[in-house]
Amino acid sequence: MLIMHCFTSKKKRLNLIQDGRKRGGEGSIYRIEGHSGLVAKIYHAGKATSDKRRKLEVMLAYAPKRISKACQLAWPKALLFDEFGQFIGFTMPAAKQGSDELCAYTHKIRRERHHPQTTRRAFYRMAINLCHAVEAVHSMGHVIGDFNPNNILCRENGAVTLIDSDSFSILEPRTYTTYPCEVGMNDYIAPEIQNRNRKKITWKKEHDYFALAVHLFQILMENRHPFAATPISGVAPAEYAASLIAKGVYPHIRNSETKADYITD
Repeated sequence: MLIMHCFTSKKKRLNLIQDGRKRGGEGSIYRIEGHSGLVAKIYHAGKATSDKRRKLEVMLAYAPKRISKACQLAWPKALLFDEFGQFIGFTMPAAKQGSDELCAYTHKIRRERHHPQTTRRAFYRMAINLCHAVEAVHSMGHVIGDFNPNNILCRENGAVTLIDSDSFSILEPRTYTTYPCEVGMNDYIAPEIQNRNRKKITWKKEHDYFALAVHLFQILMENRHPFAATPISGVAPAEYAASLIAKGVYPHIRNSETKADYITD
């Protein structure tokens, strides 16, 4: 168990505790001693840049207001600094007890193993609450961008939390400066930006709507991806869902010119 110390902008000292399991590409998540409702994200070396700090400052100033207990965002609460005053991360709300990633519910085998009490009604609530969460982000002019299932936490009552918010595309409304999202999972990227360099994309809310539609389909259809299809032998080559998205091949449309080449998974 690793313990480290940091400070808020008001010079309040926080003791951070890491169990080693919550480490991502940009940083690690720490529990905060004496603050069960908060966690800290501490960036890896070289990741706590001045641009990242400015982005987080804008997020603090323009946080979404339309949230509830059933629809939440792991939004930054305060910046964190080391003993020398260098920016190193931020605090945010901790995930509620019982939260698990979306796929743990939509994937039948995982659900039966870990969340067997989940009802069909809970899935309807997840779908509705996910829509509300997206609207909350958009209400401030922000865009999710990297809207993938790993960034969606759910509970058995249908409550939803969006995490990894520091990767969102964030708008500073006074100057119209945008701090972009620079990543994205191919299976949830809209066709018009499917093959674009993620760092050069101007993210729009319509791109989130595409990913949202995929999530809603998977929530209601046992984790099946709407663009997943098996090619008919000798007719079409095997392809990933992202490739079919880019080509506009949607196998569930009856009059699709390419549907005859695929069998839906």
